[in-house]
Amino acid sequence: MTKNADEIVVGANGSIYAAPLGTAVPASIAVALGAEWVELGYVTEDGVTWTDGKTLQSIRAWQSLYDLRRVLESKEGSIGFSLMQWNRDTVPLAFGGGAIEEIVADSGNFRYTPGDPAELDERMLAVEWADGDKDYRLTFPKGMVGDNVETNLVRTAAGVLPITFSLLGDDALEPFILDTNDPAFAPAA
Repeated sequence: MTKNADEIVVGANGSIYAAPLGTAVPASIAVALGAEWVELGYVTEDGVTWTDGKTLQSIRAWQSLYDLRRVLESKEGSIGFSLMQWNRDTVPLAFGGGAIEEIVADSGNFRYTPGDPAELDERMLAVEWADGDKDYRLTFPKGMVGDNVETNLVRTAAGVLPITFSLLGDDALEPFILDTNDPAFAPAA
């Protein structure tokens, strides 16, 4: 492999979308997400953190200070970001489902109530970004908000909803899908 500055990816901006489980994932990056996908709005300038992790089990012996072997114990993946907008799509995502209803018809007064804590709010998530004329879409076909949501409401800063969306395994689904039109992904000639 040679050095190639065109293969450096910059995610200067993009969009994050959520959808119900089982929503169609477009066949390629050239096809837009369908109407079932809801854009989640502004994200802090920290952007998105994509983590693909694994846990390894070390096999050790009395005679060696070093691991003799490592066995894959588990895999995990997540997407972390902080939503800046609070609305009927972002608040239920952050707090594990629930419902928003107008308290009195046509009053303009709304109430959010969290969902049943015994029910997991599983969804799909997609992150799209562009780098010049190269487009990318990272899709988690199944996951949920997996960490605590802690927000600060202060006079001098926006109250954000920090989200860590953790992927969930399903034998019928890929753990994640990365679609792109980046020529660096083309097979070698």
